[in-house]
Amino acid sequence: MNDVQDGICNCIGTPSNADACVGERGTIKALYWDDITGNKIYNLQSSPNYPLKPNRIESLDKFQGPIIHANNFGSRVRAILIVPVTGAYTFNITGDDETWLYFSPTPSFENATVIAQISNWTNETEHDKYVGQTSNTFQLQAGQLCYLEINHKEGTGGDHFAVHWKTPFLPTTNGK
Repeated sequence: MNDVQDGICNCIGTPSNADACVGERGTIKALYWDDITGNKIYNLQSSPNYPLKPNRIESLDKFQGPIIHANNFGSRVRAILIVPVTGAYTFNITGDDETWLYFSPTPSFENATVIAQISNWTNETEHDKYVGQTSNTFQLQAGQLCYLEINHKEGTGGDHFAVHWKTPFLPTTNGK
């Protein structure tokens, strides 16, 4: 990863591992762009400040964003998941407004694809409003490094985003 190309690192040049660019171990790196109208991801991605000039950068301890934080902002939140146990994993997102979840079975964002998305909004605990907000199931190996990224765009009104998952050790939680 190169900071000039992706705008997410607090580093210069090519870091020696992925964790340097997505946040410290045990944290999740959240980047926010303010004063962007609209409630669609393309409003965020077409901003002249995106992706190299976020207004704020925060470290989160959960893959969950602020609730009723502000209006007219966009988020890009990145993490490396260290798979805890071998088995089947399914991801689910909630968000207000449009929210996309990218996933790669490697620690590289270059291989990431959208696996779940919300076209408008959900309530914080509304896990089944849209068919597409839950991913297909992935077979992952213990110790495997996987890349996760949320793109989120808030227009006006309530706002939040969160990533939930079903795991081999929590198979009946419906991603909550």
